[in-house]
Amino acid sequence: METRVWNKTFILLFAFEMFAQIGANTINPIVSNYAVWLGASYAIAGFLAGINAFVSFAVRPLAGIFLRRFLRRKILLVATIAFVASAILCTVFASLITLGVQRVVFGAAFVFKSALVVAFASSVVPKEKLGQGVGYIGLANVLGAALGPVVASFVSNAMGYPFTCGVGVAFFIIQFIIITMVKDPHEAEQEETFAKLREENAKKSTREIVKAETRLSSMFHLKTVPLALTFICEAFPYGTILMFVLLVSEERGTTGGAFFFAVYVIVCLLLRPLTTRLYDKYGFAKVFLPEGILMCAGIIILVYADSVATFIISAAVFGAGQGALYPSAQSEAVRGRSTQESAMAMNTLYLGADIGMFIGPLISGIILEVATSEIMIWANFAVAVIWVITLAFYVRWRAKDDLKEAEAAAAAKAGQTEVAGEQTGE
Repeated sequence: METRVWNKTFILLFAFEMFAQIGANTINPIVSNYAVWLGASYAIAGFLAGINAFVSFAVRPLAGIFLRRFLRRKILLVATIAFVASAILCTVFASLITLGVQRVVFGAAFVFKSALVVAFASSVVPKEKLGQGVGYIGLANVLGAALGPVVASFVSNAMGYPFTCGVGVAFFIIQFIIITMVKDPHEAEQEETFAKLREENAKKSTREIVKAETRLSSMFHLKTVPLALTFICEAFPYGTILMFVLLVSEERGTTGGAFFFAVYVIVCLLLRPLTTRLYDKYGFAKVFLPEGILMCAGIIILVYADSVATFIISAAVFGAGQGALYPSAQSEAVRGRSTQESAMAMNTLYLGADIGMFIGPLISGIILEVATSEIMIWANFAVAVIWVITLAFYVRWRAKDDLKEAEAAAAAKAGQTEVAGEQTGE
C-alpha cells in the first residue's frame, strides 16, 4: 500500500488529467467561432458548442454498464483514442459536419474520462490522505482549464482554427502516451469482480441480463444520488459565472471580468494543499460549512463588483470557497467505496454537475433577458445557499448510513467468528 500521495501512478494520472484538460480547453473555446468561420449561423454555432454537454448527459446513465465490465485503464485508453481521433477530424476536414461529429465523440468519451480519473487517483493514495489525492487531481483540472484557453486564443489568432485543433491533437497524443505508462495496482481486484459478474450472467437468460443491466442500480451508485442531487446546485452558479462574468463586467464598464478566472485559478493553486489537508484531518462534516460560506460571500461581492479590484476580490473569495468545497465533495463521494464503486460513484456525481452546468446558464440567461445582472447573480446566490443547506442534510444522512454499514460489517464479522469457533470445536 502506498504511503505517499505523489507516487508514480498518481503523478502519471495527474499529468494525464492536466494534458486532457489542456487539450479539451484548447478546442472547446474556439468551437462557436470555428463554426461561424465555416458559415454557420450563431444559433447553429451555439448548438455545436453545447452539444457535447448534452451528449455527456445522455451517455452518463449508460456508462455504468461499461464501468462494471471493463478495466478502468483500458477504458481510459479507448477514451483517449477517441479524443485524438475526434480532434484530428476537425483539424484535417474543416466542415460543420466533422465539427459536429467531433463534439459528439468528445462528449461521449469525456463521460468515461471524468468518471474514472478521480476514482482511479483516489485508489492509489493512502486512505488517510484521500482529500489531498482528489484535491490535487482537481488542481490538474484547474491548471488545464486555465492554460487551454490561453493556448486557444494565441494559436487561433496566429494560425487559424483548424491548426488550433491540431495543437489539441498534440496534447491528446501526450495524454495517450501517459496512459500507456500507467499501471493499475487494483486490476486483479477488478478482474475478480468481472469474473463473478460473468458467472452470474452465464446462469441467466438474455432477457434477465438486459433487465438487470437496465436497473437504476446498474447505471448509478444509488448511495451517491443524494450528493449528486446537491451538485445540481453547485454547478448552477459555477456554470453561470463561467458563461456570464465577462458579459457582466462589460455591462458595468470594467475589464475586471477578464481577470476573474485567472485569480480563481491562482487562489486554488495556493490554497489547495491546505484545504485538502483540512478535509483529511477534520472530515467533510466540519469543512463544508466554512467553504460554502466563502463561496456564497464571493457571489455576493460579485453582485456589487464594478471595478477590476472588486472583481478580483470576488474571484479570490469565490475560489477559496467553491474551489475548496468542490474537491471536498468529490472526496466524500469516493470515501469508503471499493475500487468498482468509486467509478460508479463519480459517474453518478457528475450527472448532477451536468444538469447544473446546463440549466444554470440557461435559466440565468432568461433572467438576464428580463432583469438586471444584479438580480441574476442574486438568484445564483440563492441556489448556492440551497447547496450548502442540502449538504448539511446530506452530512447527517451519510453519518447515519456509515453507522449502519459499520454495524452490519461488525455483525457479519461476529457471525463468521462464531461459525469458525463452532467448526474448530467440532
